[in-house]
Amino acid sequence: MAVFKKRTKHVVQGAGVHGPVRLVSSLGDLSGVRAGDIVLIEQEDIDIDSAQKFVSLNIAALVNSFASVTGQEPAKGAAHLVESGILLLDEVGTGVWSTLRNGDLVRIDGNEIHRDDEVLATGVLQTAARVAERQSEATSGISNRLDSVVTNAADLVRRERAMLIDGERIPRLATPIQGRPVVLVAAHDDAKQQLRQLRKFIVDHDPVIIAISEGADVVQKAGYGIDVLMGHAEELAQSAITKSKEIVLVSSDGRWERPERFEKHGTQPVLFTAPGNAENLAILLADHHDAAAIILVGYDSGITELTGHDPVDVAGNLVARLSANTKIIDARAVEYFARRRIGIWVPLLLLLMGCLAVYIALDFASTGEPIVDWFTLSTDSLLSTTQGTSA
Repeated sequence: MAVFKKRTKHVVQGAGVHGPVRLVSSLGDLSGVRAGDIVLIEQEDIDIDSAQKFVSLNIAALVNSFASVTGQEPAKGAAHLVESGILLLDEVGTGVWSTLRNGDLVRIDGNEIHRDDEVLATGVLQTAARVAERQSEATSGISNRLDSVVTNAADLVRRERAMLIDGERIPRLATPIQGRPVVLVAAHDDAKQQLRQLRKFIVDHDPVIIAISEGADVVQKAGYGIDVLMGHAEELAQSAITKSKEIVLVSSDGRWERPERFEKHGTQPVLFTAPGNAENLAILLADHHDAAAIILVGYDSGITELTGHDPVDVAGNLVARLSANTKIIDARAVEYFARRRIGIWVPLLLLLMGCLAVYIALDFASTGEPIVDWFTLSTDSLLSTTQGTSA
């Protein structure tokens, strides 16, 4: 009679942290992660939200093919993981992705990943001191980049004063925009998700949709038509050209390559002759045509995100946003308030408060009057007026 032996699960022996491997290709999907897993990712500069999710899942360790904190931007995720007691091993390379499978039992000892007696990879074991040093480097770097951005912004305002104030060289469009909301779609991270979350807003308000360069692909895949396609000629896909109602070509010298791409479809592009990238110029275009609101989809919004780009482009973004002023609304804010059914006065109040802060800062920069003194005088004046009215 055959004797069947019960198989026993292999247990990793030795010092260090033990556990099954879980390969995570996207930080947006952690559905397969379980408590005690050793999670393998490929992500530079882990954000705080992702780190908090890993902590709540009670993973044993996080192994990153890249650097969880690069020193380029002050990402807070790595610090949160280390402070929460989760082992963080960085820069192990991408080779382990072809070596390991989900469920493989491994051991992390120091800066090494072991499977049985084999060392699969080595990396950098992050400590609180090392993470703090990288964050300090990032803060210093951002300060230097901001100085460059401010210098470029001042230069841009001087050179393009006529366009910013009088709308010189900003083309007129056939598409009716005045008094309507405009949705500008760029092709950066999360653009697809942001546009999907705006579905109810788009259905209810019928905004003008302006797709910038590769943002056209995002718009088409979401099932919307493109009212205006905008970008440099070489950035525009043929499928987007044929399906767009109106096209705005951006050119620094008034010329563009391969005009036959547009002519054979009977499309006569509108020319926007100006330096800078199309994303920034699209804001000026929508504002010049008196859009009621300008919703940004797929645009960078934070200081750390913006300063990671070319200082000239960041300066253009800053100037365009200041020019459009209260009309600018991030898509994530629209979705947030729509989901909670909060009245429109709330985001409008926030916008007014933001504009007031900008005004005070600019006024202080030009006059040198202490902000505290200004605020005190303004408050006293308001109280005096109120008391006089009451009397």
